[in-house]
Amino acid sequence: SGTVDGNTAAIASNTTSIGTNQTGISTLSSTVTANTNAIAGNTTVIATKADISSLNTLSTTVAGNTTAIGTKVNQTDFDTLNSTVSNHTSLID
Repeated sequence: SGTVDGNTAAIASNTTSIGTNQTGISTLSSTVTANTNAIAGNTTVIATKADISSLNTLSTTVAGNTTAIGTKVNQTDFDTLNSTVSNHTSLID
């Protein structure tokens, strides 16, 4: 009887600790579930993204076209020159 009575406080303390640990386990379980769902969502979204090789090819193409466009005359300058040439052509005829 003395041994059981002597352990009553320890049993009560352990019961409290078990309750606290169970709350912690429930919280962790909820966190794991939330993260599992987030990972599944990210996996789906990642699958819809372009691969890096395609992106690099497109980037190179855009850079090349940007350079090529930069070497072209603008439309206003072209129209002015075209008008001047047309006026002078009529003088030559």
